[in-house]
Amino acid sequence: MNYKMKYAYERSFSYICMLLFIFIIKEDVNELD
Repeated sequence: MNYKMKYAYERSFSYICMLLFIFIIKEDVNELD
């Protein structure tokens, strides 16, 4: 149980980081335009 929760937390954390990374890249591209 605890292992599954830890795994799900790490997956969601990495997913959120990826979304933030994509958002920052898009913002940078918009500023360059």
